[in-house]
Amino acid sequence: MPEGELPNLTFSASLSRRLEDAAALLKSHKGPVRIFSHYDPDGIGSAAVASIIRAHRDGGVEAYCTETRPWRQGRITARELADAGVPVTMVVDSAVGLLMPKMNAVLVGADAVEWDGSLLNKVGTVQLACAAARCKVPLICCAESYKFVPPSQRGKRREIEFRESLEVLDGVDLPGVSIWNPVFDRTPPELVTVYATEHGECAPAGALDFSRMHLEGL
Repeated sequence: MPEGELPNLTFSASLSRRLEDAAALLKSHKGPVRIFSHYDPDGIGSAAVASIIRAHRDGGVEAYCTETRPWRQGRITARELADAGVPVTMVVDSAVGLLMPKMNAVLVGADAVEWDGSLLNKVGTVQLACAAARCKVPLICCAESYKFVPPSQRGKRREIEFRESLEVLDGVDLPGVSIWNPVFDRTPPELVTVYATEHGECAPAGALDFSRMHLEGL
């Protein structure tokens, strides 16, 4: 990919409109738009990261990303945004609720979008969504169409994977203590404002119709 080129942004117009609508942002908003994000395993090629970079180039953005424990994967997101010239602050996971009232939008990616519009994503997404809903901050999920569960999977839930306790304990021995270490969580559709896709916007309630239109036969 040539330097300075952003991948996978065919839906950027839809996303930009959503960001503007959130608080008359990018053009008339005084000062940079504050966007909260969460680690996206697709990295710089992801819709979420690339869209934040594009939004910054179009009108100025301050990015805030979670630390994303236990592996602190937020460092990857922070580095990618900083390398692209986006002012970025990494936030400890437990401070999400404290910072949310200062945000203009939450922008996340997706591991999968289920048939009813539920979002399966890196663990910690649902706490962002809950805090955003409480503060009336829109949560926009950037999800390519292949992230939507095909119509044949209607009614089926993706299993939440759990990882080893050693990832959390950092070598500390805690006899008698159990560790609960899920990799993903499920955000209910009512906490997702909209899905921004390469085919335009999709309301969570329209996820099944969207998959029928774009993933029929799978």
